Amino acid sequence: MMSPTTHPLLADYLARLRVAADRLPAEDAAALVADIEEHIGAATESGRTTEADVRNLIDRLGPPEALVAEIKPPSAPPVAAGSSRRFEAPVVTLLFVAELFAISLVGVGLGAIAWIVGVVLIALCVRWTSAEKLRAALILGTGYPVTALGILLGGLVAFRTSGGSCTGSSGGTLTCTDDSSGQTWLAVVAVALFVGYVVLQIVTARRLLRAAR
Repeated sequence: MMSPTTHPLLADYLARLRVAADRLPAEDAAALVADIEEHIGAATESGRTTEADVRNLIDRLGPPEALVAEIKPPSAPPVAAGSSRRFEAPVVTLLFVAELFAISLVGVGLGAIAWIVGVVLIALCVRWTSAEKLRAALILGTGYPVTALGILLGGLVAFRTSGGSCTGSSGGTLTCTDDSSGQTWLAVVAVALFVGYVVLQIVTARRLLRAAR
């Protein structure tokens, strides 16, 4: 039986294997080297191994680095600089700013621009999963249009309510009625829904920002 250290090629191969195995935990490195030594010993036990046989054996084993990589895959390549940009926080900020513009009726055009940019940037958020991006679009991304539409409808209801209606009697008197009492409950429901919607947005924004850390 030929010892692994008897042939120079085998001795060199094992030396390179030990160097490559240094990045493994000590126990794993020792086990790997022992397994390869045992394999070499079994392949050369006849004692009549030629140099061609040794070279074929080394070729079958493969490079020492490949054996080590089978136990511990190489580290992932560094992330490209472009993909390391964090858009999650700016997205949340832009969408809330757009909603505030809609509520205040000041800079509605700027709010629309902020909303469009925020919705587009959702697709570039690499730290959010597909489900989190969908949640951001459905809950945060709808804030500006929902708020703008709610304010528009609220204004129409208020205008209709303030108008009331007047009817004339046979005696020539004019009687006017105010429809505000019939519309009050609609306003209360709308305000309650909007407050609940805002709370949902805040909770969702906090969870999404936490997921992006």
